[in-house]
Amino acid sequence: MDRRRTAWMLVAAVVVGWLVGPQVVNAATGLVRIQDGAGSARANVTDGHQLMTAETAPPSFHEYSAGTGDTICHVVATIPANKGFVIRSIAVDVITPSAGGIEVATLYPNASCAGSGDIYGVSTHVRAGHAVSLDPGFAVAPGGKISLRAFADSVVSVHIWGYMVPASDVPATTKVN
Repeated sequence: MDRRRTAWMLVAAVVVGWLVGPQVVNAATGLVRIQDGAGSARANVTDGHQLMTAETAPPSFHEYSAGTGDTICHVVATIPANKGFVIRSIAVDVITPSAGGIEVATLYPNASCAGSGDIYGVSTHVRAGHAVSLDPGFAVAPGGKISLRAFADSVVSVHIWGYMVPASDVPATTKVN
């Protein structure tokens, strides 16, 4: 009786596999179409069959640049009142190093170069380039400002790259502790 039962179970397993197997293989290896709820917008793929992605549309990218040769606060960027800005990378170049004092240059998320939180700071003691990538990004609220201050006499330039987003995407500047 046990052999008969085993035979029937084996036959049942083969039949189930024959019925279900092709659908499982098709689902696992078939093409998947990614589209919006209306069925109109479709995702694109590269020639290497990878999903094409981008942070934002190319016209949204923006660069802010400035330099200083003194120790006062300089506004590097004023974000439009109807847009937010996401900083993705910062490059600070120390062109002429400082010879003493507080040898640092700092970027602030405000127009006053004040407060305990800064976005990025570098030493101005030696001539050098400093770059940082901010992932997923540092958000600056609509109408916000970014400022630069060197605390000792040196010549410093800064380049800030990022992209504009709708104002509703950035209700406040990223908090810095």
